[in-house]
Amino acid sequence: MKKEPLKVLVYMPAHVKSNRDMLQGILQHAEQTGLWEIDVIGISEEYEKNAIRDFDELDGAICYADKSAIAEKVRDLSIPVIAVFPDAPSFTTPTPGPRGSVICNSAPIGRAAAQFLAGRSPASFLFVGSKPSTFWSRHRCEGFLKELRKRNKDAEIFCLTGESSDIVKLSEQLAGMKTPIAVLAENDRMARTVLSACRKANLAVPNDVWILGVDNDELLCNTANPPLSSIAMDARATGERAAKALHTMMRTRRSLKRPLGYTFDSVVERLSSAKKVEYGALAERAAKCIEKHIERDLGSKAFLVADVVTEIGVSRRSLEMEFRKQTGRSLHDEIIRMQLKKATRLLMTGKMNIDDIASKCGFSSSSHFSSTFRRQFGRTPSEARKRFAN
Repeated sequence: MKKEPLKVLVYMPAHVKSNRDMLQGILQHAEQTGLWEIDVIGISEEYEKNAIRDFDELDGAICYADKSAIAEKVRDLSIPVIAVFPDAPSFTTPTPGPRGSVICNSAPIGRAAAQFLAGRSPASFLFVGSKPSTFWSRHRCEGFLKELRKRNKDAEIFCLTGESSDIVKLSEQLAGMKTPIAVLAENDRMARTVLSACRKANLAVPNDVWILGVDNDELLCNTANPPLSSIAMDARATGERAAKALHTMMRTRRSLKRPLGYTFDSVVERLSSAKKVEYGALAERAAKCIEKHIERDLGSKAFLVADVVTEIGVSRRSLEMEFRKQTGRSLHDEIIRMQLKKATRLLMTGKMNIDDIASKCGFSSSSHFSSTFRRQFGRTPSEARKRFAN
């Protein structure tokens, strides 16, 4: 006689990459056994939030333990439930049925990131998270710092608060650090924010800054410019383990003795953490030409795209196309970037007045320098100098 399939609810918000991977592992187990009838919630939440379900018919559930109505409903069911915790793993009230939990072991992720980035011998380290911080973000930061301390290295910490000024403040912190800078972002979304701040600070990725995210969300990582390196999680294997554990719980009606943990699987390297970028010959020569001239004392004579073209000895169109293809920037943008990078360094020393800095960096006047600086950083050179001094 054929057994009736077990009815299992899986609630897993799909906007988190590790949740999607975990769901794949759960579905893989269900397909292999052929004993589950699964109702999945979280793939298209707008269409599912008002769906009518008979929770009394369920035999078990794997549920992301957020504050949603679904999670609250599942929490009170007497059926076996495995809770996947996005933050501090705890059951705050007595549970009416067998329970298990899945938690992310985040400290090893931070340690793996520190080992990977320290191998590139950067001059500075930075962890970028959010405030208020989450359980998993704090543990990633702590693991990162602890591993660096073993290597006699220090790291700075920057927390975004959700304010509109976050990007400016982060760009200023990056501009004030010694390059190359190795950055661990709490996840891939934060890594993209770091990338934006680097652009605002006129820091090239990966020449000036190496960026590493967490989750290896291919959509977020591969569509960034440059593509972002990231730590891949072993969430899919954990999803399969969770499904097997729930199957046992439904059979025995017993809770799991200990949580199921998951952590990093591997570092997926992309361009954002490359030790050296091999640009095309023309683009590389043009970048070195610009850097060489900007680093000289230019006086009031501006260094122009035409000067680069003359020195390289090819047509302007060919050079512009190759440079943009290889770097994502125009030659004019690169000149401005190098001018502002030099100007920021001079402002930080506090020893030279604004007029002299403008002249030394090739701006036609202090007003031209100030307007360009303000357009890029959102404040005047004088305001920036005061901030550096504090």
